[in-house]
Amino acid sequence: MSAAPPADPAAPPHAPVRRRRVAFLCGFDPQGPAHYHQLYREQAAAAAALGGYAIEVGPRRKGGELLASWSLTGRFPAVRPAAPPDASEGPPDPPAEPVQTVHTRFDFLRWDDVVRNHWPRGRAALFATTLRGSWAMWRRGVMLETLRSAWPMFLAIALPAALLLLGALLGLGLLAAAGGLLAGGQGLAALALLGLGGPALWRLAVWAEARSHMAWLMRSLACLDRQACGRTPDLEARLDAQAERLADELLAADEDEWLVVGHSSGAMMAAILLARALQRLAQVPGARPRPALALLTLGHCSPLLGAHPAAVAYRAELARLRATPGLCWIDYAAPPDGCCFALADPSRHARPLQPGPGAPRLFNPRFAEAFDPPAYAALRRDKFRMHFQYLMAGGRPPAADGYDYFAITAGPQTLAARHAGRPGVRDFRRFQCLGGPRR
Repeated sequence: MSAAPPADPAAPPHAPVRRRRVAFLCGFDPQGPAHYHQLYREQAAAAAALGGYAIEVGPRRKGGELLASWSLTGRFPAVRPAAPPDASEGPPDPPAEPVQTVHTRFDFLRWDDVVRNHWPRGRAALFATTLRGSWAMWRRGVMLETLRSAWPMFLAIALPAALLLLGALLGLGLLAAAGGLLAGGQGLAALALLGLGGPALWRLAVWAEARSHMAWLMRSLACLDRQACGRTPDLEARLDAQAERLADELLAADEDEWLVVGHSSGAMMAAILLARALQRLAQVPGARPRPALALLTLGHCSPLLGAHPAAVAYRAELARLRATPGLCWIDYAAPPDGCCFALADPSRHARPLQPGPGAPRLFNPRFAEAFDPPAYAALRRDKFRMHFQYLMAGGRPPAADGYDYFAITAGPQTLAARHAGRPGVRDFRRFQCLGGPRR
């Protein structure tokens, strides 16, 4: 990692960041740190060209089974910290430097190997996983709660099993028709029907798999059910190890900001490991104050776990985060992203659910403003690409208060300073139905 000046422990909360640490958790994705390092490098260059700043992405370095890391050196137009409301009048501050240099260590917290353990291979195994996982979520009430909360997300997770069942019914109909022909002495016609109809149905199943993103969604859904029921010991061991490492590093941290980022299913894992790390810190007598601590969740699907009757521990961990003083939790979820719970509180299933200083504020990344109309129309047609837009550059320079993943992770403002004075979205109900989610 490149050398960086030490952080100033006496810096005010919204002072420019000189040193930052990012802990990133990807979604339910078997692709590892090499993929995400390359993605960050390519997209940071595109974002910097649009945003008028520069980000140098260092080489990827292995850190054992728990993480891989790379350095970020950001050079941004300087941002003057806002004066506190009760500041007395005095001589003007000296002019800010024209460019602020920010040194960030970006840690990719690994669970991709755990994902691969829960990634059944082969279409037959995938189809079986789809049916088992969907039935489990229907039986436990998660599907109905998803329908109440966000019908686009419900369609995304209910469609794969529905298409498989439709294919099975068509297959039974094809067999019944062939049997009727055979009983009527039309053996050649029956063989022709099976010879043509069988491959057609298989092509339909393959199309349905690709169209519904079954391979990713259903494996993830089935794993969440197992996680809630306590049947993922490898995942729990990894989250505990990551939480212990995070707690130890927060005790010794001298950065200006520690930013934990979770995307998609990784948003739930980020919340879990941060809550467990904070629990460990609370047990350390005389622990010195932490640096600015922030949680950024992107495209979350937290209710798929939070609404599960067996996910008692997860609901308690959400409550712990909401009650944490000094935690800045910002959530971005786009209404056009059909694979997330758009503008729905990711901590809504916390138990007990009480107001707290660490409760998340919800924001719309407004992807439509980041592209020209034809490019945005193409983005909306690609559901999978839309779900990854949180980690990618747009096609236009971002607005001053717009979403910019690369300015957040490599720029001179803390997450709290960047969103200071912005209340966030409240009571977004566009996708609710059947009376909305249960309280």
